[in-house]
Order: sequence, then C-alpha cells, then structure tokens
Amino acid sequence: GWYLLDGLREYLLGQLTGPRCADSTTEQMIAPAFNGAVARLGAAREVDRIDDRTVYPSKLLAAARIDYYWQTPDAWRLYRNEERLRSDGKTLFSEAVRQTKDWSDQADLLLTDIEQWSGRREASERDFFYQKAALFTGLVDLTPPGVLRARGVRAFIDFLRHSDTDRDRRPLWFALLKRILEMAR
Repeated sequence: GWYLLDGLREYLLGQLTGPRCADSTTEQMIAPAFNGAVARLGAAREVDRIDDRTVYPSKLLAAARIDYYWQTPDAWRLYRNEERLRSDGKTLFSEAVRQTKDWSDQADLLLTDIEQWSGRREASERDFFYQKAALFTGLVDLTPPGVLRARGVRAFIDFLRHSDTDRDRRPLWFALLKRILEMAR
C-alpha cells in the first residue's frame, strides 16, 4: 500500500484546515503539488486527491508584522558608527587605515558601546539578539588581528554565552557561534 502517502495526505489536510495567516501564499500550492506527486507515483487509484476547492482554514489570523532592524535610536547609532568604520561612504577602508590608532580608538569605543547596549527599546528580544550579534560580527570582521580583535571575539562569545538560548533561536545561536569561532582562527 500507499500508507505513507495516506498519512501525508491526512497531515496536509490537518495543516490546511487549521488557522492560517491572512497574508500566507503557500497553501494554494500544496494540494496541486501533492496531487501531482500522487499521479507521478501511479498511486491515484489508491490515494485520494486533495480537493483544494473544499479545503478552508478554520481561522484567518492577522498578517505577519514586519519589524525592520536598526529603527530605534540606539540601534541606528551603533549601526551607523560601524558603517563609518567600514568606509567613507564611497570606498572601503584599507587594512592600513584600519591599523591606525585613530581607527582603533573609534573601534574600541564602538565595541564598548555594543557591549553595553541593552536593547530594551527593540521590538523583540530576538531582534535585539540578531542586531547585537550582527554588530559584533561586523566589527570583529573589520578589526585587524590584535588585542582589540581578541577582545571583540571574547565579548561576542560572552554575549552568546549569556543569551537566552530558547529552542526557536537555537539554530541562529549555533550559526553565530560557528561564525565567530571561524573568525577567531
């Protein structure tokens, strides 16, 4: 038999008839994709098709809210300060420029600001987590090897170590840890 396809059909029907976001566009492709796979496998006689004209969500939820990054004054200031360490607006700074005392002093101040940023005004804890991680990653990536770069790596690892690693954010947490470990080499 086709028990696996029957099980998949029941699972899909359960998902398609459950609550759905009002702005979701993927559900309309599920029934045709399933029906096409059943036909290609030659199981159309034994496995019922999904009639997408009769499948409706039990409830329509609000459209997903999109919160853009770098919208609060603190986040924007940190982001802009990192951009100023990256380039003059036209060309990226060379390694020689990034090895000057002036550049290093500015990077040191930015690192301190990033470390002290609490993110209390961000839309969500997850947004804060990602933005702070992006700032650490960007700054460490810009900083030439030396004491300041090592401090940046340590600060980023310390941030990750003390971050709440809830189940939904764990893949992002591991991806960031992997990235900083690669940069520390």
